Amino acid sequence: MRIASSYPNYLRTVYDANPNLEKQPFEKQYRRVMDDAFGWADFFSQALAGLGYEAWEPISNAEVMQKAWAKEHSINISDKDWVREVVIAQTRHFRPDVLFVPDYVLCTPAFCRHLRQVCGSIKLVVGWCSAPYHDHRVFEGQDILLTSMPRFVTKFRSLGFNAHQMYPAFHPPILRM
Repeated sequence: MRIASSYPNYLRTVYDANPNLEKQPFEKQYRRVMDDAFGWADFFSQALAGLGYEAWEPISNAEVMQKAWAKEHSINISDKDWVREVVIAQTRHFRPDVLFVPDYVLCTPAFCRHLRQVCGSIKLVVGWCSAPYHDHRVFEGQDILLTSMPRFVTKFRSLGFNAHQMYPAFHPPILRM
């Protein structure tokens, strides 16, 4: 499971361009956003499915979509902390073995520890960083830290992280768009 987030302006653009989307079930909203192929979309889960793995990439900050998921799964959420509450419920529901956390605003070390506690299926937490980051503490508690930058691998390893390079790529079907 990759806990995704997206640019709020992008999400607003999608909903503005699709007038009744916000009234649709979670899966229709999710598919519409993913089919747009913006950012990372659901490229990891598609690639992993081709290898026989089940994966999912909910968009944590897509408010209308996430609240639809919560409603459809009878999850009571608060107005104040709905993002975390829905992500916790989704993690419990999906029961991932591997949790990929490229969002360090939501996925703080404390939140990742909490997700491990409430979802015992998590065996590995994988992080991502490919831009200069000055406070390396945000990566604490991650079992593996991926980056596309070779010099970051060296830096992160010097700080004690299990860092590895993952080369940039794109999802081939976008060539047909």
